[in-house]
Amino acid sequence: MEYFLSITVTTLATAFVALLMLRPLSTRLGFVDIPNARTVHHGHVPNIGGLSVYLGMLAPVLFMDVDWQYQGLYILGVSIMVLTGALDDLKELSAKSRLLVQAAVSLLMLVLAQYPVSYLGEFPILGTFNIGGLGYVVGVFAIIGSINAFNMIDGIDGLAGSVALIALAQICLLLFIRGNTDLCLLALIVIVALIPYLILNLGLWPFERKVFMGDAGVMFVGFTIAWLLINATQSPSRYISPISAFWIISLPFMDILEVIRTRLKQGKSPFQADRQHIHHLFLNAGLPAKQALVAVLILATSTSGLGLVLELTGAKEWIMVLLFIILNAAYFHVKPHLGKLFKRWAVHPYPHDH
Repeated sequence: MEYFLSITVTTLATAFVALLMLRPLSTRLGFVDIPNARTVHHGHVPNIGGLSVYLGMLAPVLFMDVDWQYQGLYILGVSIMVLTGALDDLKELSAKSRLLVQAAVSLLMLVLAQYPVSYLGEFPILGTFNIGGLGYVVGVFAIIGSINAFNMIDGIDGLAGSVALIALAQICLLLFIRGNTDLCLLALIVIVALIPYLILNLGLWPFERKVFMGDAGVMFVGFTIAWLLINATQSPSRYISPISAFWIISLPFMDILEVIRTRLKQGKSPFQADRQHIHHLFLNAGLPAKQALVAVLILATSTSGLGLVLELTGAKEWIMVLLFIILNAAYFHVKPHLGKLFKRWAVHPYPHDH
């Protein structure tokens, strides 16, 4: 108990101190978010939240007795991802450059860890569904997909961080129940490291100290969640079923699929920024940003929570797959109307924060 408490305190203190130290330097170093056509915040806001979360995670992990074949690889991979995100925050890298780095690092990690995403579950008639070496390709797409799903949902205060918190909490719970304390502890550390950032980002700190997550933070949480899920689903012990990984990040996953589908249908690049994400629908319907945040979190908790119940009750994987397909179809059909359903929550016609 003292061990867990010391790690928690170290993480919390490091992340909080990093925020307070990096924030005054952000303008000088160029780590600021400048308002554009897709954002509604005013002024230049420091986007060093993700760096503080990364440092909060790094401090305790470096002093833990870790399995360096896997956790050491995680530190290497996530550090490269965070560095790439930080460069993107400074210089705004092209989408192709970001994807190239994400793909290269993802493949390197999977090969070194010898963890291809090859086991996809147990199904009637098919039996064990294993795709062998193709799992490396699937794994690369899974990591890139996770990173960009959280990137695309990072549009209002607290959203990406809170959705990541929900996913990490479910991963942590499942790993704790199934007896993998090492991965559970890593998930817990990241949860704790996110708390100081969310306090400042949501304006819960008594003094005005707003910060954004930045691309470094999005790369951090997206990669971390993907790495935890790959380890949990592909290890010989099978701590989590592969389909449960999709349920855990169901809302970001469904939103990125629907947005990419819509953009391609309109003849646009899938990476062209616009205002078609789920939080934009709530904002356009007139909900203030904080109410839009609550609405999205209710949906995220409900969809991922259903998957958690199915996992814990031992539902057959084919049933979980079928239900997930039905959920996606329902989301694609209902999403355009979600804003209107929640419109009665609106207090004023348009949000005045990020």
